Amino acid sequence: MSQLRLGRQERVSARTQLVGDRQRIMAGMTTGWKTVLASPLDRYLAAFAQPGIEAVPPVLSSYEMAGLVAELDRPVVIDDEGVKEYRQLREILRGMRQEMRDFLENGGSVGEYLEFLEQRQREEKEFAENSRLLFREG
Repeated sequence: MSQLRLGRQERVSARTQLVGDRQRIMAGMTTGWKTVLASPLDRYLAAFAQPGIEAVPPVLSSYEMAGLVAELDRPVVIDDEGVKEYRQLREILRGMRQEMRDFLENGGSVGEYLEFLEQRQREEKEFAENSRLLFREG
C-alpha cells in the first residue's frame, strides 16, 4: 500500500471502492466520467478513484493544469444526485481533494501529487493482481 508524504509524516492512505452497478461504474471509468463531472480536477481525480484498476487520466491543458488548485475549494458537482454510485464517487473525490490540500500545505506541488496518484494506482493494481494469483494458487 502506498504512503502519502505529508511533510515529515507519512501515512497510509485509506481507499474506498465504488460499489453497486458494475456497468455504470465501468462506463464512468471508460468515458472518464465526462457525463457526470464537469470539473477538470474531478475528472482527473476520478480516474484514480477505483483502486487497483488501470487509470487513464484525461490529458489536461496547461490552462486546466494551472486551475487545479483553484478548484479545490469549489464543491464537487455531480450530474445526478439520485444515482448511488455517483454519490459514492463524490465522497471519494472529496477525500482525494482533502488529500491533495494536505499534500500542497506540506510543501508538495500539484505535479508531485498527480505523480503520487499514478504511483499509488500502479501499486494497488500490482497488489490486486498478486492477490488474485495467490487466491488461484492457494
